[in-house]
Amino acid sequence: MNEEFLVETLDHVDLFQRFSGGKTRKHAFYKFPYIKWPNNEPCHIANLYLLKLSKKHEQISADGRRQDSKGGTIGQYASNISQLIRRCWHYRVDPYHITDKFFEDFIIELIEEPNPRKPDKPKRADRTTINIGRECLKFLAWIGEFYGDLNFASPKGTIKLTTEEVIRTFNNQHKVTTTISHHSFPLPFREHTRSPISEHNIDKMVQAVNDSGKSEFLKARHVALLTLLQHTGARRSEIASLTTSSLRDALLMKYPMLKLVTLKRGEAFVREVPVNAIALNEVKKYLAARQKLIKAYPENQNDYLLISETTAKPIAPETITSIVSKIRESA
Repeated sequence: MNEEFLVETLDHVDLFQRFSGGKTRKHAFYKFPYIKWPNNEPCHIANLYLLKLSKKHEQISADGRRQDSKGGTIGQYASNISQLIRRCWHYRVDPYHITDKFFEDFIIELIEEPNPRKPDKPKRADRTTINIGRECLKFLAWIGEFYGDLNFASPKGTIKLTTEEVIRTFNNQHKVTTTISHHSFPLPFREHTRSPISEHNIDKMVQAVNDSGKSEFLKARHVALLTLLQHTGARRSEIASLTTSSLRDALLMKYPMLKLVTLKRGEAFVREVPVNAIALNEVKKYLAARQKLIKAYPENQNDYLLISETTAKPIAPETITSIVSKIRESA
């Protein structure tokens, strides 16, 4: 059973934070994940863990809206640990009673699982398997704390995790951090990374948009989307959160800098990325089409740059993935 059947998202969840000054403080989430066993009953231990994570990864959007309809960062964690929950169900083993061999076999299954579309290839890359494994180790370490067994997931515990140092880079700064690992994880150097999309293929995608039978609004929006992805290197969630105000501010700058809301830090974090004037002018052409459309939907007025043709509401990150995929197929 796929993890999609185990993880649901609940709309507009308010979680208690604290009571002070006669007022109840809450964390608000546009979407919040909820994990079930395959028989549709709630997996309490997993959901308690998600509640614990919610204290670190709070709602970040200024208007109380989380762009990612799958629950953002916590939703990704839920998807990862649901893989382990699924195996526990299959073998009728409580997560607190799994063994190191059980976890090792779990990782091996992830590595060897075939791609349903290409059975001769693995379903996931080694880096993805490692990320899933690490999140599951964190989950198991928390389970140990929950049951008062601090050695449950430890170097000499039931689940024999290890620690290793990795070098991470952010804003051209290198930082050495410690992360957890397991002897069953695939070696990172086996990973095959994607190469950047060539200028030639980007031109083919833009041409595919212009040759499509889409409306002028959609053509303008899709070209603007491809331009932003190419010239900013932003994540899909950052592009979905981009505002017209940010674009107009950049257009007025001598050395344009585009403000993007980063969605990976558990709180609002705005970063600025340089973008050339030629790219900005390409996106500016879309603004006129957007302005015409949004006048037809005054009830849905908003500042988000990329909006739906049928509702004028901001599009979701998943929509961006779908759009780019279809353009690629056409090209």
